[in-house]
Amino acid sequence: MIKKLFFLILFFLNFCIKAQFLPLRIYTSADGLASNQVRDIKNDKNGALWIACGSGLSYFTGFKFTTYGLKEGLPDITVLKIETTKNGNTFILTYQGLAYKKCEEDYFKKLPIDGEIIDFDIKENSQNSSTIFVCIKNEGLFAYSPQKEQKEAFWTFEGSPCSIAVLNNNAILCLESGELYSINLKTKKHILIKKLPRPARLKKLNKNSLFAITEKTLFKISKISEDKYKVETLYTSHDKTLSIFDATFSNDNDLWIGTNKYLIQKSDKTTNLYTTENGLPELPVYSIFESHDGILWLGTNSGLAKLVNNDMVIYKKIAGKDIQSCIALYWDRDKKEIWAGINRGVAIIKDTEIIKFQNRYLKDYVVWDIVKDNKGNYYFATEGGGVAKITPQGKTIIFKKENNCLPDNRVTDLLFLNNTLYVATKNGFAVFKNGKWKMYTIANGLPFSYVRCLTNDEKGNVYMAIYGAGIVVFKNGTFSQLIKNIRNEYSIIYSLQYKNGVFWGTCNYGLVKVKNGIATLYNSRHGFPNYSGVAVLPLDNYVWVGTDGGLCLFDIKREKVIEIFTKDEGLPGNEFTTHNAICKDLEGNIWIGVFGGIAKINQKTVLVSQKLFNPKIHLKNITYNYNKHKWKIVPRVKKIEIPYGAKDITFNFDIIWFRNDYSTAIFYKLQGENEDWKRIEDLKNTKVQFNLLSYGTYTLYLKIKNLSGNNQSIEKKIITIAVMKPWWARQWIILMIVLLTLIGGGALTLFLVYIRTKHLEQEKEKLDRLVEEKTEQLKKANELLKEKNKILAELAEKDFLTGLYNRRHALKVLKLYQKLADRDKDFKISFILIDVDFFKIINDTYGHDAGDFILKQLGILLKTHTRKSDIIARWGGEEFLIILPKTNLEQAKIVAEKLRKTVEQTEFEYENQKIKLTISAGVAGFDLGASYSDKDIEKILIDVDKKLYEAKQKGRNLIVY
Repeated sequence: MIKKLFFLILFFLNFCIKAQFLPLRIYTSADGLASNQVRDIKNDKNGALWIACGSGLSYFTGFKFTTYGLKEGLPDITVLKIETTKNGNTFILTYQGLAYKKCEEDYFKKLPIDGEIIDFDIKENSQNSSTIFVCIKNEGLFAYSPQKEQKEAFWTFEGSPCSIAVLNNNAILCLESGELYSINLKTKKHILIKKLPRPARLKKLNKNSLFAITEKTLFKISKISEDKYKVETLYTSHDKTLSIFDATFSNDNDLWIGTNKYLIQKSDKTTNLYTTENGLPELPVYSIFESHDGILWLGTNSGLAKLVNNDMVIYKKIAGKDIQSCIALYWDRDKKEIWAGINRGVAIIKDTEIIKFQNRYLKDYVVWDIVKDNKGNYYFATEGGGVAKITPQGKTIIFKKENNCLPDNRVTDLLFLNNTLYVATKNGFAVFKNGKWKMYTIANGLPFSYVRCLTNDEKGNVYMAIYGAGIVVFKNGTFSQLIKNIRNEYSIIYSLQYKNGVFWGTCNYGLVKVKNGIATLYNSRHGFPNYSGVAVLPLDNYVWVGTDGGLCLFDIKREKVIEIFTKDEGLPGNEFTTHNAICKDLEGNIWIGVFGGIAKINQKTVLVSQKLFNPKIHLKNITYNYNKHKWKIVPRVKKIEIPYGAKDITFNFDIIWFRNDYSTAIFYKLQGENEDWKRIEDLKNTKVQFNLLSYGTYTLYLKIKNLSGNNQSIEKKIITIAVMKPWWARQWIILMIVLLTLIGGGALTLFLVYIRTKHLEQEKEKLDRLVEEKTEQLKKANELLKEKNKILAELAEKDFLTGLYNRRHALKVLKLYQKLADRDKDFKISFILIDVDFFKIINDTYGHDAGDFILKQLGILLKTHTRKSDIIARWGGEEFLIILPKTNLEQAKIVAEKLRKTVEQTEFEYENQKIKLTISAGVAGFDLGASYSDKDIEKILIDVDKKLYEAKQKGRNLIVY
């Protein structure tokens, strides 16, 4: 019991669960992964990843996942192990057997090996020849040649094999009994390396070493000579509940171990344990793999995780709760700890631990800034709570607008300088000196009310970024503009810092440098992403710039961004929160606050370990359509031929790059077709397509550009294609065609002249007949046109519903009567304007179709009881105008009364319903002999309309004159 307790204490003394988060990017089935259960990971010869999943196999280029399953030839969708060869072949072990895929093929073939395969490894004999060594349960070790398709027993022994790994000319075999053997592949001579306490899974490290992984212990087996091996115990667990699944060495020689309880990072000095509380998607960690480009990949039950930057430390939780955002960071030089304003309240980070700072007042506010004076007092700028001062004794003192201390309780920045506290708010500026406050607003000189941030130079002058006014100098109670060439682009500065005689600020358009009053803007042309700048931290040779799209490292001498950090590098988020969310500690580490957490970056390591931009380009195949068939070529040489007439010529690529996956632009040009670079927009489907190419030689080039700041790019010649000449373009055929053309040219010309003459004569006869026919047709067409024009003219002046004349025709007739009146000095004319009484009731009672019927019938009745010389027109709606030429007023009254009685006595029958109605009318008579003008005619019509209105007013069914 004492012994167990001793080991338990020793365990917790040596290992600690890290408080920080691993800077991981997680890929799941939602991103295209075959399934979230990842069991094995391998690189192929091009650098792409093959990922063994619980429900399929995934091929990953960094831009897209391609999934393989039963349809693609896998014997089973549960993939256990992957091995790749130098010639590009991929071998897959599943529950139902072993399968392989050649690099130029898109499907897998199952190897005809009987028995339950436990493990396998490959010995590459030459570029196109290999031998597969297979462990078959309860049978032994077998060798299989894919070229000969033969399986033969390689080594017999007592017991069942457990795992195998091939090192040069030796096969290392572990039995289920735990015995570890080395077998010479040529002589089949074997030696016992070690008897392990339990069976182990073997994993190759390099040509001369491997891991032997048991449930509790990790061994390293190194080949010293042909018959001698060194066995090292790298890690042993005394925890009965812990099981080891996988391990690897990283490039920096750290040992990473995947278990069911922790991800273990073991270096020479420290051992760190990581769990799901530190950002792992899930436990256990079944597979660990470092790819060719130094990225560590982790396989779990909840997806694939990528660890790009081991020198980045992430903080995402405090007291078990998520840090939704970090607003302000302050490095306390005295205590060597980071103070952070988060969500609501303040956190303290020291020695990798993060704890919540307990203060009743601050827990309810967002903290924009934190400063400390020379007496140890802390000052906190809050959003809505003014300035909180906390003494070394823990006493909290509040400075607010209500106490006549501040112009606004929304405090954005603080600056403590020469025993004076300067306070920026969203509605003014305040200074606290010698226990007294003085406030500045627009009323006493402040250019604009919103003061964003503060800084100072080595002379003790105070500078502030004011929303809408750029950078303003505060001196002796007055304000003046710092920037001489102020422009709209940097009139709004979000952050401001001073270093070595230069002011650095950020704005919506990038980074602003102000020296000697002259401002210079650095934007996307200098490598910045197209996002607003939020925070800035200048150093001697570099400037760190926090944006809405990641953290940028700007080289001052080269005047360009040389590195960008985003979620792809493991940041907890891409968006910076405020201008105070960045600082530097005494060790040179850069601390940043984003929406999602806090990150610490070792600047020295970043500058030393900048990796070259080196994505890989893999031309998978070329496809085209020819003679109604689709052809595919897997190029093995740098120049190929395709037939003339081939259509939809498509070059299919894989672009393999796992760092800043979507900060890459790909361009192409086909020399011989065009010389301009064109961009490939779809990075998940990288292909170049041409519909049709004329015969000749073409060379395809690709250019890949890094958009993540350093402007590196690579340009590569991919392949040359020769479009073969068609048969008719061959030289001897061309000469024959020319000769035949010369010989037969004369005869053909004479024959054509004869044929042409004969043809012209026939055409003349046809043309004469055609002219006659067309002339007759034109005559008939003109007659028909006249008839139609007559009909159209009549329709244009008639009402479509009643068939009566319309208002247009009535006015036209009145003008005609005016001309007649000029010749006839005694030309009398009368008007009757009729309106149907209560016509709306008819529509509402019987429907609009009945109303239309009534109007038609009324029109017929009016025509029946008037003279042919009288003009009856539908004046509008249910109104009718009757023009009675050469009729005086007395005669018109008689006609109107007659019409009224007739309508009153008439029953209109519509769909078996009898409808009775009445009319009202206004009557007027005039003598046109006095040559009335158009305006006089209008007055006459208005007068008639008034009399109709009077009839309506007097009760309807009557005549007014």
